Amino acid sequence: MKKTMVAYFILKVLTAFSLPLFLIITYDLTSSAIYVGIVSFLLAFGDIVGNVYWYKMSRRKNVFLLSYLSFISLFLLLFNKISLVLISAYLFSFFNAAGYISLLHSKFFRKKPKERLAKFEKFGGIAYVIGLALGFSIKLISYFEIIPLIEIFALISILSLYKTIRREVEKEVSKGLIAIEDFIEKSPKGFSLLISTIVRSLTLFSFTFFSLRKPSKIKFHIPYILFFFAAGLLLPQIVTVIKEKNLGDIWVYFSYFLGSLFSLLGYQIIQKTRNSKKIGVSSLFLRVFLFLSFFFLTILSGIFLQISIIVFKILQGFTWGVLLVWFNYLIIKRKKSELGINLSLRSFSSSLGNFFGGFLFEFNPLILSLVSSSLIVGSIVLLAKKSI
Repeated sequence: MKKTMVAYFILKVLTAFSLPLFLIITYDLTSSAIYVGIVSFLLAFGDIVGNVYWYKMSRRKNVFLLSYLSFISLFLLLFNKISLVLISAYLFSFFNAAGYISLLHSKFFRKKPKERLAKFEKFGGIAYVIGLALGFSIKLISYFEIIPLIEIFALISILSLYKTIRREVEKEVSKGLIAIEDFIEKSPKGFSLLISTIVRSLTLFSFTFFSLRKPSKIKFHIPYILFFFAAGLLLPQIVTVIKEKNLGDIWVYFSYFLGSLFSLLGYQIIQKTRNSKKIGVSSLFLRVFLFLSFFFLTILSGIFLQISIIVFKILQGFTWGVLLVWFNYLIIKRKKSELGINLSLRSFSSSLGNFFGGFLFEFNPLILSLVSSSLIVGSIVLLAKKSI
């Protein structure tokens, strides 16, 4: 398990490094906030579909290794075609989800699940921050040189795991389960199964909505849907602002780094505080102010813009850490059975926000600020009606 966790650490580091790279390359190719939003949507949606698909496959051994197929898709970025960037974004997040899901269903978490899950998430969070910190090196080398390096490190990680799973693979081979002729015979069926499973998973959220026919259940989820849709609308467009103002790619990584670092601080503070309601409500109102101030990022320049981005990302990361824990606490406290559905709806609403945010930014950044902040206000009002 130690080798697997080390491989997972490398996976998270490489993932954190790669995600901002998609948005950087997208803007370089298109100079369009719309495409930045669409790529953000595909990264989020591929992760959602991947979670559904790999959850069904999680009982099978060695699913974790498939997460490294995500890094093979990065080669598509080297062709400098936006159509290939879109395909790569979806494939990257779809396969990347296999690592996280397979580990959650491993035997490692059967004993002391709460303690081990907490350590696991903290472990992944630290790896993510390290990956973003490595992004500062983008000023030194181009992504044409970075992508092959990512592939090499991913390959090394796979090879380090091979010794762990080799015996299992050899048993399968000796039984003739993966003989070449058998593979040729079954591969069309396997391919059709893969396609059909992905198609079914794409309709997951329509089925989720149909299962929420009772108005009381739908109302319960709306405040959270509004909040995550608002976040999805606005946050990816920070990259657009940075690129439009020619601050450099290092600022993209720096902004992600600050957000992730201070979200860890938010997690710790709300876990230690006794009055979670007070800090949760304060964070919601801070988000309203924050999203309203986004418009000023588009009109500032120089040192004032840099300071504003730093403050924005610190507050955004901190409030994210606080609200993520607080929302989960509220749901578990009121309707624990709805947590799974709520998490799915959050992810889906956030990804939809990513998609439409670019269109609003291109239309008018002020409108984007007003719409996103208004949605947060709506979320606060609905939560207040439920006596938060």
